[in-house]
Amino acid sequence: MSWASFPPTPPKTTTTTCTGFRSGPHELGFRGHLLLGGAGVHVRPQSRDTFLLGLGLYEARPDKDYSLTDCISMETMRARGLTDALTADHHFAQEGFTILFEGEP
Repeated sequence: MSWASFPPTPPKTTTTTCTGFRSGPHELGFRGHLLLGGAGVHVRPQSRDTFLLGLGLYEARPDKDYSLTDCISMETMRARGLTDALTADHHFAQEGFTILFEGEP
């Protein structure tokens, strides 16, 4: 199933970051616009507070291979009470989130 064809399933909420997307910049832009045009999509801006929350998780998990971006996303999800992540990244499952794609990210 491709990212662009993923069916919306309200009222569940998902989160995603585009940093690990493996495609050319033009396709990422196209898919990003499709995602942003969806009902119920909220873009959370990066701030000093979200950075520090993510950094705290990053520092608390030296045994994991988490990226700082993943940690910021995970802490943002926790703060908003989100449980499902639009990713195949097993790191989110290790933190208790439900990943919605199978396989490698």
